[in-house]
Amino acid sequence: MKNRFLLLMALAATVVSFSSCEKESEDKTNITYYPAYDFAYSDYVSLGDDFSPSFTAICNGVDVTSEIEYEILDIEDEPVESVDTDNPGIYTIAYRYVNADDVVDVTKRTVYVYNPDLEISLEGEYIIDMDKSIYEPKGWTFKDAADNYGFSGKLSIKFTEILPGFYRCNDLIAKWYDEIRGMTAQYEGAYDFKVGGIVFMDAKGDLTLLTSYLPAYGDALDYIKDGHFDAKTGALSYFASYYKEQIQWTIAANQVRESEEPSEDYKKGYEDGFEDGKKAGN
Repeated sequence: MKNRFLLLMALAATVVSFSSCEKESEDKTNITYYPAYDFAYSDYVSLGDDFSPSFTAICNGVDVTSEIEYEILDIEDEPVESVDTDNPGIYTIAYRYVNADDVVDVTKRTVYVYNPDLEISLEGEYIIDMDKSIYEPKGWTFKDAADNYGFSGKLSIKFTEILPGFYRCNDLIAKWYDEIRGMTAQYEGAYDFKVGGIVFMDAKGDLTLLTSYLPAYGDALDYIKDGHFDAKTGALSYFASYYKEQIQWTIAANQVRESEEPSEDYKKGYEDGFEDGKKAGN
C-alpha cells in the first residue's frame, strides 16, 4: 500500500508539471466571456414536488438561454431523462455552452431529492467499537490492529446532516489509515488519509453510499453494504470495501448521546412505584 501511495504521488507531480508547461505556452489575447446563470429552482426538492431544471443565461449582456444544452445525471454519472421526485436521490445537472471563441463552458449544479418528514437522524458522533470492528484481510479486530500498530486511543467518526436522509461522514473507514496505521503522522500531515463521503439513510435506517473520496490515494471506496442505523439504541454498522475488494472492513460504532431515554419497563416501574407510594401515604 505504501508503494502504491508513493507511486500515485509521483504520477500526480508529473501531471502537474506537464500541465504547467502546457499552460505557459498558451498565447491567447482575445477576451473570453462565459454565461451567468439564473436558476429558477432550489437545490433541495421535497418528495413528490414538481421539478424542472429551468434557467436563464446571459453572456456579455446577451441572452443565450436557447444556446445552452443540459444533461441530467444520476449519482453514478449516468444520463437520465429527469429528476425522479418520487424517490430520494442526488442528481447533477450539467449545462454546456460554446462561446464565440469556441471555448466550451460546463456549469454543474447538484440537486437533492429528500424526505422532509424523515423521523430519524444519523447526525452525531460515533465511538468505534474496537472489539466488533474488523479489518477483514487479516481477520483482526480493531483492538488487535491497534495493539499491532501501537495505537492506544479511542476512535470516533462524525456524520453531519446535509438535509434529512443525507449525511456527510468525516471518515467512512473509521480512522484506519489516519490513526490506527498512523499514516497522517508518518507523512507529517501532508496528506489526508480519511475517506470522506456522503451516505443516504432511508426511513428504516438502512444506509447507501452515494459518494466517497480518499485524497491521499486519489480514489474511493468500492461500496458499502449491510449498512444500518438503529435509532433506538444508537448502534451503527456497515461493511466497506476498497481497492477492488482487496481491502475491506466491518465497522461497528455507537452514537454518543447526551442523555438516554428511559426504557418502557423503567417508566412502567416508576409509575407503579409512584402509585404504590401514594397509597402508602394515604
